[in-house]
Amino acid sequence: MDRLASKVVLVTGGARGIGRGIALHAAAEGARVVVADVGYEYDGSGAPSRAPADKVVTEIEGAGGEALAVCEDVSTLEGAGRMVAAALDSFGRLDGVVNCAGIAVQKPLWEFEARDWDTVVAVHLRGQLPRHGQRGHVHGVGARAGAPGAPAAGGAGGAGRGRGGGGRGGARGRARARG
Repeated sequence: MDRLASKVVLVTGGARGIGRGIALHAAAEGARVVVADVGYEYDGSGAPSRAPADKVVTEIEGAGGEALAVCEDVSTLEGAGRMVAAALDSFGRLDGVVNCAGIAVQKPLWEFEARDWDTVVAVHLRGQLPRHGQRGHVHGVGARAGAPGAPAAGGAGGAGRGRGGGGRGGARGRARARG
């Protein structure tokens, strides 16, 4: 199928989990995909690495698709801006952004330290700020790990609720601005 033929889609957190699945599916539908992932471990630890994103790009290209790996940190304005710039520089356009980047600090919320909370909020909330101008559609995706009642995912759950609310509020504001 080619429902996304000629489209360019940027997927944050595109190297693993839900993001990987979305990147592969978008490519199978004909999109050129920017696989943006900083390469940290699921809990946010480790050093930046392009290897996980490169692996997904290899899969996409092996299936006949076109993709680009970008190792940037979505939780910083500069990193997110470089993701968008890479899409525009490589493909000349950006039609959609799917925000899947997330981390899971696996401990109850009451055991969080300030740095745990700051890291989760930076990725899950600040990482959702639109930095693509008026280009295309923006979609935020969350996992069941942050669902109410998940004992070791309080931070992700709280940030996920903020992600959803912020996304809806931003969409309404954008619609009003367009008239």
